[in-house]
Amino acid sequence: MQLYHKILFSAFCVGLVNVNFGQAPSLPLGLEEPTEPSLPTGLMGLNTPEKPQQSRSESKKPTQSKSNVRFNATLDSTFGSLLQTNPASDDESLSEVRLQTRWTGSTKTFQYRFSTDWVADFLADSSRIDLRNGQGWIDPREVWVSTQPLDFIDLKAGRQIATWGTGDLLFISDLFPKDWQALLLGRDEEYLKAPSDAIKASLFTSTLNFDLVYAPEFDPDRYVTGERISYFDPQSRTLQGVGNIVQANHPDHGEISARIHRLFGNAEMALYLHKGYWKQPAGFDPDSNRTTFPELNAVSASWRKPLLSGIANIEFGHYQSDDDPNGTDTNVRNSETRFLAGFERELATNLTGSFQYYIERTANYASLLSTLPTDSQVPNRSRTMFTARLTQQLMMQDLRLSLFAFYSPSDNDAYLRPHISYTINDQWKVSAGANLFYGKNLNTFFGQFEDSSNAYFSISRSFN
Repeated sequence: MQLYHKILFSAFCVGLVNVNFGQAPSLPLGLEEPTEPSLPTGLMGLNTPEKPQQSRSESKKPTQSKSNVRFNATLDSTFGSLLQTNPASDDESLSEVRLQTRWTGSTKTFQYRFSTDWVADFLADSSRIDLRNGQGWIDPREVWVSTQPLDFIDLKAGRQIATWGTGDLLFISDLFPKDWQALLLGRDEEYLKAPSDAIKASLFTSTLNFDLVYAPEFDPDRYVTGERISYFDPQSRTLQGVGNIVQANHPDHGEISARIHRLFGNAEMALYLHKGYWKQPAGFDPDSNRTTFPELNAVSASWRKPLLSGIANIEFGHYQSDDDPNGTDTNVRNSETRFLAGFERELATNLTGSFQYYIERTANYASLLSTLPTDSQVPNRSRTMFTARLTQQLMMQDLRLSLFAFYSPSDNDAYLRPHISYTINDQWKVSAGANLFYGKNLNTFFGQFEDSSNAYFSISRSFN
């Protein structure tokens, strides 16, 4: 379909939805917070830093209005294209119309949310629905019910988006699924957080607060497979894409994550535990010629506190790769230790900036070197990363300019995310941006995406 046909189709969809839903009720009350070829499980990602947790008595649910059922919707039309020729990928990176409908409400006992994306993807090979990978014409993002059986216990069950941790586009403690393709292609940043089918229990006490999330079925990241973005294949040592889609064997069991947290003065501290699997393919099965998700146990801790007119955060964690505890299996990713430190503050009126330092350090490095094939490229023991974010708001905050930059001195590669958005009025918003990659070598994380650098444009209409 030609580009101008797609734009006309988008305009038609906007008009159609405007006719049907122009008189929809008001906004919801807000019931909830909202190396290798495989993508790194802790490297980037949108992780909006957590706000310090309130005590149970300070976080009462808002008083319900007369109507306790609310509906709103957003219609997005997004188009993107590669900025250079890539033999392993198509020239267009995004071409879709996405309608997100959201119902929220409550009864005397329960709260609920039904948030679903209805998608017309012009680049998809088929409309087959795959809820695990977010493919097809429908993608339910939140379908859950919550209740408070006792004053100090909250329960939530269903399809939900879980998140915790302190980093900004960097994850250590947060081992819930992410949609990396959405981030790298230019969809709205909210889509980096992928949904999972889970049960969440929260217990609030005067001393400590506890969260437990159990997913009965493994939910992997929505990682790069070659369908829209090419990747480096260590077997052939070349870029692969549409002709060689990543095939993976998924675990049959679920995962469990726990958090213990509390405020000490104005500092929030938390301890995290996770038992499950690497969220992206971190192993390879030579018998089936497929990638795998090895078992993973993780323990981590975070600290976050107002400091020097800003917010400082530290996060530390250890990933234990249980399928290869000694680091001698070249088909399984080694255990790792990870560290993150960041700081954010307002630099001037309506101008904020942040900076982060991040490191991954491979465990059992000597064992890894001793088992590598003689012709293999020797990986670095440590992978370091610096990030910086600048956000400027102008024109009564209707115009928003932002730049997020990643730079890895150990890998000698980088990733820039410039973005501009303009809110025309309460209903209309336009935005544009780019994903720009650089790398000296194809086998580094950002380097493998250099030929997938892209730009995108989006127009959205809200219905309240």
